[in-house]
Amino acid sequence: MRKNFEDCNAVIQGEDDTLLGNVKILEHDTASRIIEVDNILALGSEKLCNVLILTAPLPFAYKGRISKRAGRTYISLFKESSVENRQDVRHKVDLPASIEGFICNGKAYPLHTPVNTRILNISRGGLRMRTVFNALLYGDQFQLRIKSGEMDLPLTARVIRRDDTAQQYSEFSCRLINEEGGGIA
Repeated sequence: MRKNFEDCNAVIQGEDDTLLGNVKILEHDTASRIIEVDNILALGSEKLCNVLILTAPLPFAYKGRISKRAGRTYISLFKESSVENRQDVRHKVDLPASIEGFICNGKAYPLHTPVNTRILNISRGGLRMRTVFNALLYGDQFQLRIKSGEMDLPLTARVIRRDDTAQQYSEFSCRLINEEGGGIA
């Protein structure tokens, strides 16, 4: 089964981890695995890149080749990363998100007031975020929603590491969990 990425957001990084763009996918030719994206940083003729396509329940990660033709920007996708690996490219982002609820014993418990957070980086199977001090504990499973522009992406994650070195906030490394449906209403 081929996934159509049209209207999804994509984080594009150069091979040197330079952020080239956080863009919307305008068109996707599933047969040739080529996406057309909003214009990104000025480039020469072609450039290799890492592409993270933000979809629920898990994002898709690819190696890609950027090319420009007739004033349009295209990326040929190849080498999909389907399993989380500690060596996966972490895409540096700064995206607003909110924790909408917790999951305990398979049951979702919505929060009356969502907890605001910032996504600092994201990979194929995980993310790092910053939020209020001590908001989460190791092992907590929760519903997260990333909202930026037209993007409204619900995800489920589990805390695998917590860093409390700053006194005003905590940073959390989380594994994304593949749970379709069953979200918080």
